[in-house]
Amino acid sequence: MLLKPAPIRALAQKLICLLIPDAIEIGGVTLVLNRDDAVVSGNLALGCYETYNLELFEKLLRPGMCVLDVGANIGVYSAIAARKVGLTGRVIAIEPDPTNCTFLKRTKERNKLANLTIINKAAGSTSGEAFLHLCKTNKADHRTYDSDKSRAKIRVEMATLDAVVAELQVLQIDLLKIDTQGFEPFVAQGMQELLERNRDISILWSSGRGASPRPADHPRSSSNSFRAAVSLFPLSTTTGRSSFC
Repeated sequence: MLLKPAPIRALAQKLICLLIPDAIEIGGVTLVLNRDDAVVSGNLALGCYETYNLELFEKLLRPGMCVLDVGANIGVYSAIAARKVGLTGRVIAIEPDPTNCTFLKRTKERNKLANLTIINKAAGSTSGEAFLHLCKTNKADHRTYDSDKSRAKIRVEMATLDAVVAELQVLQIDLLKIDTQGFEPFVAQGMQELLERNRDISILWSSGRGASPRPADHPRSSSNSFRAAVSLFPLSTTTGRSSFC
């Protein structure tokens, strides 16, 4: 963030929201934006959202792949993947926030992405009910753990990735993108069967370094949780990521 003083950041976000169009063209798809979200949609509109990560992600995509996008937000990674893998491939987007899911669904409909499955759940180490703690200023910073007592919270359903892929009867996952604001090791605990079955999976993961504080029982290393993966790509937390707000 370049604009750290809260009043200046709030003003900048209001101004950026005025510049957000209904949708943009990116990665061969029309992405529907949230005009109340200066961070993700705003930076996408300005062309500076996770540019390095998106470039790396697109390079890994191949026709026919099955892709799992955990922490999909409004669906920029999911939509691009669904277009790139084609009708012989499949994309599963997992996003706990119902508001983000509405934009994801609109993008799916706008682009006729029949190979995109949207799961409105949080991913974790167990299945059951959980709380999603909302961030007013950054809709990419909602968390499934209580890092700030002042945050509003909503009830969401949590599921392990093992349970999700079992319910969908998906055996092969080729590429996994996971960005869950510091919750990645717990998500990994709930996908050990998937990792054991897919030893050649490629994983793009966020270390959660930008998420502070982390859950009290946060493991020291996320990468250890993904030990079965042959190809492990840490996502950049700085390069081209939400640069303006």
